Amino acid sequence: MECTPFNISVVLLAPGLIQSKITSNSAEVFKVPEGSLWKPYLPQILRLMDDSQALDTMPTTEFAQKTVDAILDKRGPPRYMSIGGHALLFKILQWMPRGLVLWFFWKKFGEASQ
Repeated sequence: MECTPFNISVVLLAPGLIQSKITSNSAEVFKVPEGSLWKPYLPQILRLMDDSQALDTMPTTEFAQKTVDAILDKRGPPRYMSIGGHALLFKILQWMPRGLVLWFFWKKFGEASQ
């Protein structure tokens, strides 16, 4: 709302799974500083990086083209976009009780003892 008088449109882009080289380029050098609160979660972070490149990823060029096409649409850009692999899942999850969704993701990805 604050940007409308300046003719600025803001788009919240929530990408799903997009093909990238994050695992091959970053996994081996990805480090968390000693003493960091994130240190116990490093194995899960690396697993999620790897899992994000599994099946159902959208090719990078397709993601870029769909994003640009939507933003440059004559009717104006959307306020929210979620595209990529498993994007439909997140569209469904937004309608579920937030506490249930957070509990599910914490159980699946958040416990450092896994």
